[in-house]
Amino acid sequence: MRNVLSVLALSGLLIVLPNLAVSGNDQTGAHGGQVRAAGPYHLELVAKDGELQLFVTDQNNQNEVQTKGGSGRANISDNDGNRVRVDLTPVFGNLMRGTGDFRITPETTISVLIATSLEKDTHRVSFDTLTSQNTVAEATDSDDSHDEDTHEHESEPSDDD
Repeated sequence: MRNVLSVLALSGLLIVLPNLAVSGNDQTGAHGGQVRAAGPYHLELVAKDGELQLFVTDQNNQNEVQTKGGSGRANISDNDGNRVRVDLTPVFGNLMRGTGDFRITPETTISVLIATSLEKDTHRVSFDTLTSQNTVAEATDSDDSHDEDTHEHESEPSDDD
């Protein structure tokens, strides 16, 4: 009997551990943002200076969850103690967007609260250590000539290294 329980416990760990690795803080979403689990949803935050985009999918991170009728709020904090509140409003499909006067740095933390029209509960999740991997490239809000410059800079080491 003891052997059977040991085998069952080990089997359970083998099932759970890979899922924990996938749902960790380093997961990157389909739009290049950080992905976090929040209740029955997965939230992908794409952040750049002055703008946030939040994509909502189901708990398996596969099907879009419609944001129409929902609401959200992001609280943005930096190392200097500056805080900005940004309201997130449904745009279309599973996308919510908000703008404000803030800058994204690796030290920025963003706490998101979201409520969908599908349920009454509000869900909260935090995003941190925002890097160029999980933020929108600054070149996307300028003219097309910056796209070539961006690719050159990605492969060159910076002076700060």
